[in-house]
Amino acid sequence: MLVDTVPMQPASSGRLREIECFSNRRLIHPVSAALVPRFARWGVHPNAVSLSGAAAGLMAGYLYHRASFIAGPGFPDGKTAVCLGFALMLVWHVMDGADGQLARLTGKASVTGKIIDGVSDYAVWISVYVGIALSYQWQGVPYIWPLAVAAGVSHILHAAVYERQREKYVAAARAAHAAPPPASPAKRPGPVVALIDAVYMAVQSRCDPACEAVGPETAEAYRRTFAPLVRHWSLMSANIHTLALFLAAILFSPMLYLWVEIIGLNAVFIALLVITRRETVRFKAGL
Repeated sequence: MLVDTVPMQPASSGRLREIECFSNRRLIHPVSAALVPRFARWGVHPNAVSLSGAAAGLMAGYLYHRASFIAGPGFPDGKTAVCLGFALMLVWHVMDGADGQLARLTGKASVTGKIIDGVSDYAVWISVYVGIALSYQWQGVPYIWPLAVAAGVSHILHAAVYERQREKYVAAARAAHAAPPPASPAKRPGPVVALIDAVYMAVQSRCDPACEAVGPETAEAYRRTFAPLVRHWSLMSANIHTLALFLAAILFSPMLYLWVEIIGLNAVFIALLVITRRETVRFKAGL
C-alpha cells in the first residue's frame, strides 16, 4: 500500500510519520537518516548534498530523454536507460531528504540553502519534461511541447497543494503540543525569490480550502480528522510522480507519463480537492 495507518506522534519527534507516504517511511527517509551523521562527520556542507542530489536528478532527466530513442553507440538501450534513470531519481530523493536534516544538525540552515534546495527540485523535473519533449520533437511529434507544458503546470499545482496540506497539519501538531515553529534564518530573500515565493503561496491558497486558526483546543481533533486525508494527499508527492514516470517509461514510453500526469494524476488531484473541501466544511461545522 502507498498510504496506510500510522500512530500519531508529538510534534517534537521530528518528521510526523503518520502523514508520510510508505516509500518515505520505509526507504527514502531511513536511508537519508543513515547518511546524515556520516555527512556531518565528513564535514559535507548541506548545499553540497542538495547539489549532488540535483546532479543525479539531472542525469536521470537525460537518461529518460535517451530512453525515447533507438540505442546508439555509447548509449544504453531504452529499458536500461529507464532503470538507470529511476535509480538516479531515487538518489535525488535520498539527498533531498538528507540536506535539510544535515543543515539542522550542523547549524548551517540558511536562506541560500533553502533556495538551492527548491531550485534543485524544480531543475530535476524540468530536465525530465524538457528531455522527453526534445526527444519526441526530434521524432516529429507535433503536439509534444503543449503536452509537456500542461504536464509541468499540473505537477506544480500538485506539489503546491500537497505541501500546503502538510504545512497545515504540522502547524496543528505544534499547536496541540505547544511546540514552537522551527527557527528560520533572519535574512530576507531578494525581490526575485520573494516574488516567486508569493506566486507559489498564491497558488496554494487559491487551491486550498481555508481552515482558520487551529488552536490547542481544536488541534487534536484536526489531526484525527485530517491525518488520513493528508496521507492520501501523498499521492501527489514527488515519490509518486517518480514511480509513475518509471512505470510509464518501462512499460510503454516516456511520453505516456505526460498523459498520466495530465489525465490520471489530475483526476486524483481534483478528487482530493473535493474531499478536502467536504471534510473542511464538516470540521468547521463541528467546532
